[in-house]
This record gives sequence, C-alpha cells and structure tokens, in this order.
Amino acid sequence: MIDYEAHTFPEIIEHQNSNTLAVVQFETVTAMERADELLSVAGMNVAMVGPADLSISLGIPGQFDNPLLIATVERLIGQCVAHGVVPGIQTRSTAMSKAWAGRGMRFVGTSGEHGLLLEKARETVAALRA
Repeated sequence: MIDYEAHTFPEIIEHQNSNTLAVVQFETVTAMERADELLSVAGMNVAMVGPADLSISLGIPGQFDNPLLIATVERLIGQCVAHGVVPGIQTRSTAMSKAWAGRGMRFVGTSGEHGLLLEKARETVAALRA
C-alpha cells in the first residue's frame, strides 16, 4: 500500500527506498566529540539528541537545564546546520520542547507513552476525587 492504494512489490520497494528517513541518535560524549564525522555520513537526515542519556554521559544525570548540557546540544545544532542535517531532540515535556524549538531544534519529540499515561492517570484520579 502506498497512499492507501495497492501497488506491486517493485513499486512499493522503490517508494520505500526513495522515502526513507535516516535518524541517528546522539546520546554520549563520544558521539558529540565525533559529531562532525558522524554528520558527514551521506544520507543522514536527522541527528536526534537523547538528553537523558547524554546528561548521564556528561556526568550530570537528569540535569536538563545544566549549562553544560545546553551548550553541548547547542553546539550540535550548529554542526547540524553546517552539515545540512536536521537537528532533533526527544524531550519530557511541552515546555522543554518549546525551549529547544526556540534554540533551533526542528525535529522535536515530546514526552513518551509512560509520561502521557501518567499525566492522564493523574488527571483522571483528580477528577474522581473532586
């Protein structure tokens, strides 16, 4: 299926091969140190930062507003722009997503299923207690 229409296997393969998005995760100090090398790999579309794992690698676990983490990620944003790769990040909240989008992130994930489920569960419990 392509756009909800049946196609032959060769057509599907051609479509998939020409519409592939390559996303590479940057989660360690080593990846950040080698960013220019990694970003120069042909076919890379998005450099996605994993701030939780990166904060651990930087020795500041969970400190998402730490100047070292922010400077490290901002440096990667600049490197992405220089290499024509879209900078991205996975965040834990809407506020964090907005802050990183304001810093130049263009591929932003907000929260995750566990956070969204917890948020809805808290909302439901509060409504039942009211």
